[in-house]
Amino acid sequence: MNIKTRLEDDRVLFLSFLNNTSRSNILKDFNKKGIFTVEDFINADTKIFNNASRNIYTAMIHVFRYAYLNEPLVYDVLLQKKYSNHDLEGMEIVKDFIRLGLCRNDRYLAGSIISEIVSNYSGEVLTMEYILKNIKPSTHGPNLKSFYINYLEKMKDVNYFKNNEEIFLSELKAELQTLINMRQELDQKIDVLQEKISNYDEGSIKHGRK
Repeated sequence: MNIKTRLEDDRVLFLSFLNNTSRSNILKDFNKKGIFTVEDFINADTKIFNNASRNIYTAMIHVFRYAYLNEPLVYDVLLQKKYSNHDLEGMEIVKDFIRLGLCRNDRYLAGSIISEIVSNYSGEVLTMEYILKNIKPSTHGPNLKSFYINYLEKMKDVNYFKNNEEIFLSELKAELQTLINMRQELDQKIDVLQEKISNYDEGSIKHGRK
């Protein structure tokens, strides 16, 4: 897939909008921010989006990185997550629901959507897949629900795994390298902070501060 694809021509998410007016408004807003292509969107600083919908656009970026750059989908673990029946209305599932971009960054809204689904649920364990299959698709944004369900179905396909072992191995290695880089960056930040603290403590002793 071509990362230079204009957003209005994207068939991964923008074609799935159920509301053409919403789709048009989002495209206009993106264009005002200098975002015209999938590449522009992927490289955008998410801080330019308002807090209420930033989680939705962040989820879209991760989906595009998966679809256009063959990167692992970082939400894979969330999509396969299971929740205890004792915590069906707990904050964990609400946070995961919002992080997946399935509604605006509004815990009350997310909680009400989930409560409606689980009100008559009697099972011991609830899965995110069950939530996905029972929520209504968004009429004011991308149909992430449909993408996630298709992704999960593909993950269940044994032949898909067998035919793509090399791809999965490559993805695992890329994910490992990303984590290693993150760890190295954190180690560097820790060293800098420890040095600053050490210098401050030494300065305090020299000047008689306690």
